[in-house]
Amino acid sequence: MTPPRAQWSGLADGRVAYSGGVPACWAGGEPVVSDRGQGVGMDHAQPPRRLLPLTSLRFFAAMLIVIHHAACFFGFKPLWKCPLDQAVSFFFVLSGFVITYVYYRPDGLKDVKKFLMARFARLYPTHFLCNVFLLVVVWGVFSLRRYDPLSPVVFLNFIFAHALFPLKALNFSLNGQSWAISAEMCFYLAFIVLVVNFHKRWPVTLALSAALTGVMIWLGWRYCVMSPGPLSREIAWSLGYINPAARLLEFVFGMSLALAWRRLQGVKLNFWLATIAELCAVIAVVTAFVYFYDVFWVLKKALGGQESYLHGLLTRWFRHSGIFPLFGLAILVFAFQAGALSKLLSHKVFLTLGEASYSIFMYHVIIRFFFEKHITPTNGMALFYAYALLVVAISVFMTKKFEEPMRARIMRWHAKRAAARAAA
Repeated sequence: MTPPRAQWSGLADGRVAYSGGVPACWAGGEPVVSDRGQGVGMDHAQPPRRLLPLTSLRFFAAMLIVIHHAACFFGFKPLWKCPLDQAVSFFFVLSGFVITYVYYRPDGLKDVKKFLMARFARLYPTHFLCNVFLLVVVWGVFSLRRYDPLSPVVFLNFIFAHALFPLKALNFSLNGQSWAISAEMCFYLAFIVLVVNFHKRWPVTLALSAALTGVMIWLGWRYCVMSPGPLSREIAWSLGYINPAARLLEFVFGMSLALAWRRLQGVKLNFWLATIAELCAVIAVVTAFVYFYDVFWVLKKALGGQESYLHGLLTRWFRHSGIFPLFGLAILVFAFQAGALSKLLSHKVFLTLGEASYSIFMYHVIIRFFFEKHITPTNGMALFYAYALLVVAISVFMTKKFEEPMRARIMRWHAKRAAARAAA
């Protein structure tokens, strides 16, 4: 049950705190703003309730990315057939769901500047710190400097623009996986426009975003046909996999799920029925991971394999994004918070790990670099466990001591500036 209105108060960093002892309010790991009436499907006088299991699920998605990037170094050959990198799709769908759940208003965002500042404060400090660390320590101290700090590549990376240009060297520059964060920032900018009357336009918006994905794949195909060669294939792959326009479908799908949740959240699920639904959602996702490549190769063969550029690009998109509807199903099921798995995921240990998922995503490749630099490659599980524990420990520490304090500081600064402008 949502606490009485008098027990809630806005914090300077844009979150909502409950004076009855509940920690700062988070829904799926995203900050819940203190502006009244921005919650979806509830009384405008009360803030959105916390969706604890979604916060915890972020940890497992982040660890799939960690395992995916570590598979080669630690020798996990069986895992090469599992599309673990599709966990990025989970984050895109979850982001669309949570942002819509928290901020949706039929007439659009109430305070666009505050929304953008909250998104900036959420993502930029860790992104900036990782890039500086790589430039100064990894490529400076270890004499592996691959980038001139004043080069356009570095500049575009620092301003979250490196996913927009179809060049592999730019997409994966500095902290390679941050291309997904660049895409997220583009989604947030698009959200400002998409959110207006989304409850009326969501079918058209979803269809247009799917068409946009098709257009990006088609553009990659046309470029390959007009200028065949290794570079053209790289550009085509970037257009269909990295570019935010090609991935907007996953974000909009999450937004649409939030509207479905708005209509369904009044439904009371029986504990056992909810538990079965949660187990089925998990089994569906795991089965998709295990048997994905069987389906992938059947599709690839049916479409003509790599002999055709277009067929190759279609199957490659499916390889990296194909199971995002199942992620949406799992998000919707766990949003009810009614089953045994939801109760387990609502434990404070999992919540702490879930809140550290962004740091896990951003720091793990840097930590792996030091393992590769100083430790002989091995397929021993003990070494991987040590690596994974180190990643989690450092990420939790940096979340509590750097990410969250910096976010709060930025939002306090923004609040002071807004207050000063209002007073003037």
